[in-house]
Amino acid sequence: RSAGGCVKHRDPSAVEPGSEFLRHQAEVAQAVSGKQELSVNVGLNRTTDDPLTPREVIQVYKLREADAESSARHIRGQVDLAALAMRYHDTALHQKHRPFDAQAGHLFDALEQVRLEAVGVSQFPGMRSNLEQRHAVAFELNGYDRQSQSAIALPDVVAMIAREAIMGAPPPPAIARLVETMRPWVEEVALPHIGKLGAA
Repeated sequence: RSAGGCVKHRDPSAVEPGSEFLRHQAEVAQAVSGKQELSVNVGLNRTTDDPLTPREVIQVYKLREADAESSARHIRGQVDLAALAMRYHDTALHQKHRPFDAQAGHLFDALEQVRLEAVGVSQFPGMRSNLEQRHAVAFELNGYDRQSQSAIALPDVVAMIAREAIMGAPPPPAIARLVETMRPWVEEVALPHIGKLGAA
C-alpha cells in the first residue's frame, strides 16, 4: 500500500521466489477486498479464471504458453478482479437475475465483471493496466486475433463494447477485429441498454 491509500503491485525480481510474488499479490488482494486473511492459489494452464465464484481464497491460473512477464501481468489482473468481486459482487442478487440460457448467462457474467472493473478503476486507478492485461493475455491465447466471427467469443465481444462505453477503454488488440466485425449488430441491440450502465 503506497501513500494516499493507493494499492500497488510489486514487480518480482529475477531472484525472488514465486512464493514471495504470490505473498505480495495476497497483500494487494487483502487491501482491495477488505479481507485480512486471504491467500492466492495458482493453478496451471487455463486461459480463464472464475472471479465470480465465492471462495475463501483467490484462485488464479498461470499459463505455460506465456512468457514470465505476460504471466505475471495476467496473474495481477486476475488477483485484482477476484479481490474486487469479494468486495463488490453480490452472489445472491447476481444468481437471482442471471439468465438460464447458457450463452446469455455467460454474457451476464461478463457484464458483471465489466461492472466490477469500472468500480475498481474508479477506486484504484492503478488497476486499469492490470485488468487490461488480464483480457489481453487471455484473448490472445484463445486465438481471437485469428477469427472474424465467433459465437463463443460473443460474451467477451459484448463485454469489451460495454467496457469501452463505460470506461472509455478500447478493446485489446487480440479481440479488436472481432469487436469491429460484430459491433454493428451488437450495438443495434444492446447499446441503448449499455449506455445506461455507466450512469449506474
